[in-house]
Amino acid sequence: MEDHILNNLRNVIKSASNKYNSEYAWQDVRLTQGFQDAFQAYLEKNGYEIEFFTATSVITTSLSKYIFVPNEWFVIASYAVPVYKELMRYKSYIVDIVDRTGEKLGDYAKRIRDNATAGDKMQFVHLAEIVIRERNGRAADEQVQDACGKLWRFVNDYSWWSGQKTIDRTDFFVSVILNMLNLVNVSQGYVADITSAYANDPTLDYLVSQIGNFTIDFTAGNYEPVVEEDDFDAEAFRRDLEESLSQVGKRPVIKLTGTSGTREIKIKKK
Repeated sequence: MEDHILNNLRNVIKSASNKYNSEYAWQDVRLTQGFQDAFQAYLEKNGYEIEFFTATSVITTSLSKYIFVPNEWFVIASYAVPVYKELMRYKSYIVDIVDRTGEKLGDYAKRIRDNATAGDKMQFVHLAEIVIRERNGRAADEQVQDACGKLWRFVNDYSWWSGQKTIDRTDFFVSVILNMLNLVNVSQGYVADITSAYANDPTLDYLVSQIGNFTIDFTAGNYEPVVEEDDFDAEAFRRDLEESLSQVGKRPVIKLTGTSGTREIKIKKK
């Protein structure tokens, strides 16, 4: 299988972290006027203000609180954009899946992470396959199975992607980003917010795709990209799924609740 519907989250995080550790070097950072204007425009849309200085910036929140930001943070945050985007892609699938169960995302996320049953797994995979096929109509069965397995691991095994807070939280991505950048949450948490700004604003997203686009005379280290092979074992997931099926019985009945009402399905054991 050449193409994957979802990238391997562990690999995305590893690649971004390797690039950061190889390329970034601590130094004074000067930001282009184009970047300053774009970031200021983004903040103003959210009721914030910013004043740029030679080496630092001062952000005034909508509640008139101040955030002091070393200009280095604007560069550091750019390395985590691919991670943020992939996390949000995974979450968008999960939100759609959970919506079809009729449960609240927060309750579902905690239960599946901490106390998932074989029946929960079967229901999840069934709904995940429906959602994946709706979004990727021409996907091969192997691709769908691979994506189902990755989504299940996302909600059930937080260690796979260094997650701490449950995915219903709007800040669930923060600890992942700070961990990959070796930063301390208490004092440097705003870096993750900058990453979010980049990923959600097309102009900023384009500018920070290359360090030279938004900095002046920044000296980056040498980085040789390494293509990480997707080591997610879809076949092992399939075997585990068969084991789950044997645990829930020959013909388990699962109730599905969604926008089209409530119905029951019977999963047949092959």
